[in-house]
Amino acid sequence: MAHLRFFATRAGAILAAALAVTTARAQPALPSGPVTIIVPFTPGGANDVTARLLAPELSKAIDRSVVVENKPGAGGNVGVGFVARAKPDGSTLLISSASSHLFAYLAKADPTYDPRTSFAAIGILNDVPLVLSAWPGLEVKTVTDLLKIKKELFFGSSGTGSSPHFAGELFAARTGMKITHVPYQGGVQALNDLMTGRIELAWLTLPSALAQAKAGTILNLGVSSDHRAASEPDLKTVQEQGVVDYSVGSWTGLFAPAQTPPELVAYLGGILEKLSRNEAFQAHMRKVGTEPLYLGPAETDAFVREEFDRWIPIVQKIAAAK
Repeated sequence: MAHLRFFATRAGAILAAALAVTTARAQPALPSGPVTIIVPFTPGGANDVTARLLAPELSKAIDRSVVVENKPGAGGNVGVGFVARAKPDGSTLLISSASSHLFAYLAKADPTYDPRTSFAAIGILNDVPLVLSAWPGLEVKTVTDLLKIKKELFFGSSGTGSSPHFAGELFAARTGMKITHVPYQGGVQALNDLMTGRIELAWLTLPSALAQAKAGTILNLGVSSDHRAASEPDLKTVQEQGVVDYSVGSWTGLFAPAQTPPELVAYLGGILEKLSRNEAFQAHMRKVGTEPLYLGPAETDAFVREEFDRWIPIVQKIAAAK
């Protein structure tokens, strides 16, 4: 996403200046027990993959056990709300994304929290490309082929209010195609039904779709963001294939409950910053289909707020047209 990359470029300049004048940050007090990272979706998706890559690195850095726990439901609202209400002492953290932190809330706001004020942003770790994927039995190879189909089709996503859901709705709005949404509890479930032909289309995160596309059980038709994915440079964007003004992407970030001590947030943010310069960790993220990209606490908070401002009118327009 160009918007996210703008923030990352600006953050990089700030970081370079900061590194020239700062020294190692002392570890603040942490709870004695394990740290739990909540993933608001089922196992196997981009959030889950990133959390499980991060957990052992975070464990080494803070010298205590870090466990990953999946709490799916309501497009991510269940897990996100759980962390919003958790004790702000660093023992419970959230791996969140555009789906769970933005779109799910815009689709059905949970009155018990607000993603803009209920969390302390620690940092964004990567840019997660979305892909439009098709069941091979549909016999299309490109978005151009797909646009020639006149009958109603069904598309799956990781849940109502997820970024893949809104990617599909925006595609329908931009093209006039009749495609009906089928929500799942996670991207893996949507992928399974796509492979068997129970649905003809799905918007998936690239990490979820990569292996099956290479195996030939699904076909990736195009990338939904405004640039090609670094891990799949030959796969054209949806925009390149004729869908004007179309761009939807995702990202993965780490958050703590609001009121978490600022020194603890800064310390954890420093760990993410070091990982952004760890070539082995970055290589692991690229291997699973994500694109490493670092934003610090302040930049992440500003980015989330601006994403709300950018998407609220788009979501309202899509809802009004249905």
